[in-house]
Amino acid sequence: MNQNRGEFGSMATEQALDLSLPSCRYLLSAILAMEPSDCLLSHARACGGGSITEQAQQFILDHCLSTPGDFHAPYLKNFLKKLITQVECDHDSVLDQFYELYAHYITSFKDDSFGKRDSRICKRISFLFPDDYSELQTCPHSRVLTFPLKCSTNMLEGDTGCSIWPSSLFLSELILSHPELFSNKSCFEIGAGVGLVGLCLAHVKASEVLQTILYLISRIGDIKRQHIYALKLCLLYYASEQSEN
Repeated sequence: MNQNRGEFGSMATEQALDLSLPSCRYLLSAILAMEPSDCLLSHARACGGGSITEQAQQFILDHCLSTPGDFHAPYLKNFLKKLITQVECDHDSVLDQFYELYAHYITSFKDDSFGKRDSRICKRISFLFPDDYSELQTCPHSRVLTFPLKCSTNMLEGDTGCSIWPSSLFLSELILSHPELFSNKSCFEIGAGVGLVGLCLAHVKASEVLQTILYLISRIGDIKRQHIYALKLCLLYYASEQSEN
């Protein structure tokens, strides 16, 4: 299974690009997941066979940025700037729509207003199923499973419980690849973060999913540290009781 991984290969630049092509699906998934701009540019080059062609640019406009208002403004502004700069450095043509969209973000949003906006952003994590996984019960008809997750951009909040950790991505991929190990099972996770693993467990029809988010509990002023430890022990005891039953 591939999760936001690119693949380089030759492609006729005159060919119309669509989501039937793996490289295009990787690019769309990377943008929805708000991957770094350099990663997006790499996927865009893969779509164009080594360069960000006009066909690759048109695919980005039609399929990735069709509703730009859904994106975090600073993120999209930064991506547009790097995309335009890269295409110009390669002495290729930039589609006019990118200049217009970038100008819109420059004139509509001031840099100091970005920090005053909601620090929560929505990342859409996509799991792409290969062709030979079509018979798997967890595989959607489109062979793409997407979860919207809210994360924090405020580093002062810390990132515990607000970030998507690499380990949760690998564990989620394992769950979706081997649903028989988790379906109809009681599953318990300490430190659920944004909850990606729990969503995947629910997708494979685990009989029960129990998750803890101690970060949120610890921010409640009246709860002391020893109470949190006591809660963790109680949850562990509950989990062991469930497994014995």
